[in-house]
Amino acid sequence: MTKIPKIKFEGFSDKWDVKPLSKIVSISLRPVEKPNKPYWRLGLRSHYKGTFHELVKNPEDVNMDTLYQVRDKDLIVNITFAWEHAIAIANSEDEGKLVSHRFPTYEFNHNIALPEFYRQYLKHPLIKYKLSNASPGGAGRNRVLNKKEFLKIEVPVPSINEQQKIASFLSLLDKKIEKQTKKIEQLGVFKKGMLQKLFSQEIRFKDDNGEEFPTWEEYYLDEIGSFKNGINKDSSDFGHGTPFVNLMDVFGKTCLFNIDFGLVKANDKELKESNLQKGDVLFIRSSVKPTGVGQTCVIMEDLPLTTYSGFLIRFREHSNKSMDNNYKKYVFYNPTFRKQLLAKSTISANTNINQESLKKLKIKVPTIREQQKVGGFLTAIDSKIEKNHEKLKSLVELKKGLLQQMFL
Repeated sequence: MTKIPKIKFEGFSDKWDVKPLSKIVSISLRPVEKPNKPYWRLGLRSHYKGTFHELVKNPEDVNMDTLYQVRDKDLIVNITFAWEHAIAIANSEDEGKLVSHRFPTYEFNHNIALPEFYRQYLKHPLIKYKLSNASPGGAGRNRVLNKKEFLKIEVPVPSINEQQKIASFLSLLDKKIEKQTKKIEQLGVFKKGMLQKLFSQEIRFKDDNGEEFPTWEEYYLDEIGSFKNGINKDSSDFGHGTPFVNLMDVFGKTCLFNIDFGLVKANDKELKESNLQKGDVLFIRSSVKPTGVGQTCVIMEDLPLTTYSGFLIRFREHSNKSMDNNYKKYVFYNPTFRKQLLAKSTISANTNINQESLKKLKIKVPTIREQQKVGGFLTAIDSKIEKNHEKLKSLVELKKGLLQQMFL
């Protein structure tokens, strides 16, 4: 069988052969006796996330006498979780690691198949579908890959030169994605460091005349504002009524603008007492993970006739204690405040915080002009991170589109 992909490089016009895996790989098991001292074993992550290594400190805990060696460029599959796309091509760091019989290894016929090409092709969603079909049985560990059916899976086999061209191009794109990912990680580390230094006042801004700003003042939150829980509703109350901010609207965000919120039926009293206006801060009351509890989101514009979920607590400043909104985006995320908050939280099934505990927390507040400088500086970092996230997203989407169109 032959096919032509939607996208081909200039100079390559031949149709691609389509062959079963058995034509390009062959089983290659390298049995060794189980070591009598600590050794490294290799595992495969599901969803084509690559290999990982685990040190087996006590071989006595391994109830098998024979293991198998992995070599660079082996095709490896986890027969227990193949249906979850647990497959990989080994790299140089995997050389010599050991696997059990549940991880058969195959060698490529390098005369017709380049591992680098198939390292890219195996990312195609169609491979997961085919691995699933070759793994009969029930759910989870009951679905075991049929190795004979595995070798019947059909894959494209273009010329060696075209395989090399495609592999090199996509590898270059992978490096750009990796570089962009690292850049975002570095910006995140920089932001975290600056957050710590700014709110510990290790770093201070100067006023427009180059003079020092006054000392920061410290307040309990109860001194500068008030708290109000959101409303709890029955499922029948949703889908009609007035705009409603739910937990997922604010989770992971430092600020919120007027968007297309869901709707809830709310009476006049609820709308009067649990409304939202510019400058309000919403605290998350409960989270499965401690990192989520007490996360805040600042309302950046008036939200008329909008109320909010009972999973949230609204903090509203007194009129004479108003802070800069950009400053509020970060003051509740600085390490000192987070440490206070977690110390006041309670743990049951989730980690929780309530109004009374929040009232007893302290924050330090500089002059409004220094607040603006701190908030503006950190907002600029966030804007840079967001732009780099968008660039990364574009690269990932480009790669995804190419995989769909360059491969059969």
